[in-house]
Amino acid sequence: MEYIMNIHPIPFNYASSRYTLPALSVLILTILLAAVLSGSYAYSNKLNRFTAQIDTVNKLGDAVHQINLSVEYLSAGKRISDGHINALQETAQQADKLFTALKEEDNPSQLDESVAEHLKPLENIWQEYRRSLPAIGQTAVKNQQQLHQLNEYTRRSQKLRDDSLQTLRTSLLEESRSAASISQILHFLGALLIFTGVCLFAFHFIKQTGIDREAEAVRLETDEILDTLSEGLFLLDKDMMIGTQQSKMLHTLLPQIGDGGQNFMDLAAEILPDRRKLSAVKMFIEQLYNPRVVERLIYGLNPMRKVEVPLKRDSDEKHVLGFHFTRVIKDKKIVKVLVSVRDLTDTVRIESRLQREQEQNDLQIEMISRMLNADESIMRSFLHASLKQLAQINNILKNPGNNAEDLRNKARLISQEIHAFKGEASVLNMSAFVLAAEAFEDIIQQLRQKRPITGNDFLPLVVELESLLEKVAQAEELHRKITGRLNNPAALPTAATATDLGTLFGRFVVNMGYRHNKSVIMETGGLEYLKQDSPTFPAVKDIIIQILRNAVVHGIEPVRVRTLNGKPTEGRIRLNVSRVENKLRILIEDDGRGIDWNAVRAKAVQMQIAPLEEVTNWPESKLYSLLFRLGFSTLPESNQDAGRGIGMDIVRARIQTLHGRISITTEAGKFSCFVITFPIPTK
Repeated sequence: MEYIMNIHPIPFNYASSRYTLPALSVLILTILLAAVLSGSYAYSNKLNRFTAQIDTVNKLGDAVHQINLSVEYLSAGKRISDGHINALQETAQQADKLFTALKEEDNPSQLDESVAEHLKPLENIWQEYRRSLPAIGQTAVKNQQQLHQLNEYTRRSQKLRDDSLQTLRTSLLEESRSAASISQILHFLGALLIFTGVCLFAFHFIKQTGIDREAEAVRLETDEILDTLSEGLFLLDKDMMIGTQQSKMLHTLLPQIGDGGQNFMDLAAEILPDRRKLSAVKMFIEQLYNPRVVERLIYGLNPMRKVEVPLKRDSDEKHVLGFHFTRVIKDKKIVKVLVSVRDLTDTVRIESRLQREQEQNDLQIEMISRMLNADESIMRSFLHASLKQLAQINNILKNPGNNAEDLRNKARLISQEIHAFKGEASVLNMSAFVLAAEAFEDIIQQLRQKRPITGNDFLPLVVELESLLEKVAQAEELHRKITGRLNNPAALPTAATATDLGTLFGRFVVNMGYRHNKSVIMETGGLEYLKQDSPTFPAVKDIIIQILRNAVVHGIEPVRVRTLNGKPTEGRIRLNVSRVENKLRILIEDDGRGIDWNAVRAKAVQMQIAPLEEVTNWPESKLYSLLFRLGFSTLPESNQDAGRGIGMDIVRARIQTLHGRISITTEAGKFSCFVITFPIPTK
């Protein structure tokens, strides 16, 4: 399923756009304020220039006026001295400097072009003034004449001169007022912008305070939800980094996880010992980020649906967690993966209990079916013998063992008993017992491979044995109900007839051949010599079952191979029992491939029994002993019927119990024949 991310209705995206509008407002206001301040600065400079120009024009007017008064005074017939002329010349030089300042570039008093044209009439008048001024070194008469002329010119040009000065002053005043007005406007705009900025910041602060309160409420609500959830939650980004927002339960369920910033694959590596499964997790998450992959189609491929995780670091106690991965969709894009972690321990226990109950029901149905179809005496004998075998295993388990050799012998005896039990269950086609015995044998096989073996290694066998005893006891109870023997539950089994045994062994061989894709028929004879009430019968039955297994699995070839070798498609196995004086003779012969001595030698080298050079030179008589060695089998893998290397070890042990002997005759591609002889016990 996909999870569509819903954003809480806050005006701005609180996570990424909280400061976008304020920053934009500051930028705009800063630009506008900079423009206003630049303009204000420019017009302030312009206003200062106008002030300097007005001051210069006023000084110029004063200098010209001073010259006019001096000329008028001196032209009145006063005696002209060099001091008077120097004063006039100094005032005239001052006026020259003022005219120059009004026209000189880069001078603060320089007039603008629009105003400079009003200076030209005044400048023309001044040039005439300048030429008419008396100079030092001239005669008094000459100077007197120039002063009279200048005084006359002054009267004539006074109006033009005054008008020009007034026009110039007026123009400068107008320009100054205009610059002052604009400067005031700019100052007002600057103040307005500052006020607007303060208002905007105040508005944003008030608004942001509301948003923060709302966001804080959302955060508290989210924290409350995350704290009260009964499952662990966290987000995973595309780089498989774990997010910091996590539910409180997550750290209880998964103490290995940090507070965020941890790579999920590092966490998975810590809780998943299987590297192949770890690779599958990585590929699964990558597919969740692939928009072309439909999520519901890969849901069943989640390799972390059920994972056993230690309750604490470095703890042996474990619980079962389920990891559920869900896409987080925003704007039609996969932005995150939401990971939920649930404790499935109770669920798994319930499922396991229901499964056991179902298996129990199936077992009862199967047992009822087998009991109704099997001979009553044979079934009763099997159940009676099974309880004795399992009791024997229990006694072996109780024996503590004094050293490593004792413990290995203990494992060997248990292997023999449980394998014999499995063989008898297989003869009666009791698959539930066969599977239970297989699980028991798997534990023993792991135990036997340990170096060294300790007494505690046998504890799992105790649990399995209890389960197996319970199943056999239930089967016996059910059989008594079916056969109506509830009033005499301890009655001993009655003997089965030779016909019953022949049918039983024949069906066993045919079913085993069917499991291995082989066609097999069986011939029996002399089974009346096998007395079910004889103390030797359990051992004899174990020998027959194990050798029949080897005949079908190792001896008889598949139909295709037999056809290619010119043999009948059906393999034949002959079981014959005869009495020779005070001994019983059992012959089991098959027309199969014979014993493959090359395969026996290769297995011996593989098990490091002896080096290849030595094994190659061994005679067949020495190789026979390997067939009875515990754990020796030429099959590459074990199955229900063979491959564990225990069957022939049972045969050896049972023959020793009977004080008998065994002879083996074989020819490659033709047959194998096993003959067992043992003395008939006296009553």
